[in-house]
Amino acid sequence: MGKAKEISLTQDLLHELFDYDGGDLIWKVNRGTNKVKGNIAGHVHKDGYRYIKINKRKYKAHRVIWIYINGSIDKELQVDHINGIRNDNSIENLRLVSNQENQWNRTKAKGYCWNKAAKKWRARIQVDGKGIHLGFYNTEQDARNAYLQAKAMHHIIKEHNA
Repeated sequence: MGKAKEISLTQDLLHELFDYDGGDLIWKVNRGTNKVKGNIAGHVHKDGYRYIKINKRKYKAHRVIWIYINGSIDKELQVDHINGIRNDNSIENLRLVSNQENQWNRTKAKGYCWNKAAKKWRARIQVDGKGIHLGFYNTEQDARNAYLQAKAMHHIIKEHNA
């Protein structure tokens, strides 16, 4: 799925096409075989995101919903699913973040791995583009805990305005 240009998506256009219902966009008008008035717009792709086709272009539903509710998305920001569930597009679950902040919100803990040379688990974290060594640990859980503690301190997601 290529990155779609969203210049053509306006809040006015989206309000003409859809109603918003708790995380879903509902077609207001018939626009083809699969775009029937009253149906939930789009489909959930194997990547876990819901996609909606508007004027022959595919868009991620969470981005369309953000524009529907807030009017626009700054080109430097991304729409993040707070709970990490890619098709939970309720507006309460969406926020604007930088690319780096979006990476911080991954559900799987990263930041630790087995180090063959030391024969221990190594924990590290990335902060402002620099890797910080957090130490070597005897157990995977200890390395994970060290990473998660550092993550809580360094990976703070700040509010971005709509």
